[in-house]
Amino acid sequence: MGDSVKLYVDGVYLSRTAWLHEPYVAHPQDTGSHAWRNPERFARAVEIVDAMGIQACTHAVGDRGISALIDAYENAQRKNGTRDARHRADHCELPTPADQARMAALGIHAAMHPAHFVSDRATEEILGPARMRRMMPWASLERAGVEVSFGSDWMAGPENPLYAILVAATRLNYKLDTDWGKEERIPLAEAVRNYTLGSARALKREREIGSLAVGKYADFVLFDWDFLAADPKELLLAAGLEEKALDKLVLLTVVDGRVVYHRQGLRF
Repeated sequence: MGDSVKLYVDGVYLSRTAWLHEPYVAHPQDTGSHAWRNPERFARAVEIVDAMGIQACTHAVGDRGISALIDAYENAQRKNGTRDARHRADHCELPTPADQARMAALGIHAAMHPAHFVSDRATEEILGPARMRRMMPWASLERAGVEVSFGSDWMAGPENPLYAILVAATRLNYKLDTDWGKEERIPLAEAVRNYTLGSARALKREREIGSLAVGKYADFVLFDWDFLAADPKELLLAAGLEEKALDKLVLLTVVDGRVVYHRQGLRF
């Protein structure tokens, strides 16, 4: 983990610190701002990090913030040359179509957090329906050729991966509706891959973790149902939106070849 550095290019929506191309609803003069105030200083910092062979993992939420992040990564590649940097856009919630293509061309990874997609009324009101529909465009990013990984963030929301996987496959929001760009949902199998091998690649650890293969850590979960054959929306609603409700679906959890959890009474 010492081969990466955490940076910020902007903030979050509710404090109006995420940097946007267009103003916040009801705040016509406010588009947020660059966290460094000076994009050139940020770009220079990224250039130094890249020259040291370190991976940059940068918090970028708003569409303009993501544009600034890509500009900085592009500058670093131009100054230092191309390598397997795997610099990341962490969160990457509102990338424009043009910026998705730029990310793919530069090899930038989108490290995303589907559980946050459920969101709340305040975020919807401050961004407006058009931006909510293009929030976290998982399908578009993958079509553009961007490598996507999923994670739980800092547990600001549900940390259970099952919850986020089902959200990614349904685009279900806090209203129990799918009116925010349902064309951006992805198959369950793809969501699982983003949470496993996708995350391993985002950490540059795909030789150790991320899939079941000889020589890798034996990390896996056994469910009491056919996960990939299930209807994700029905399953999510049936199990309940509380993340703990999904725990009952797990029979066995193995980490590094060691059983760390098993359902009471299970024989194996």
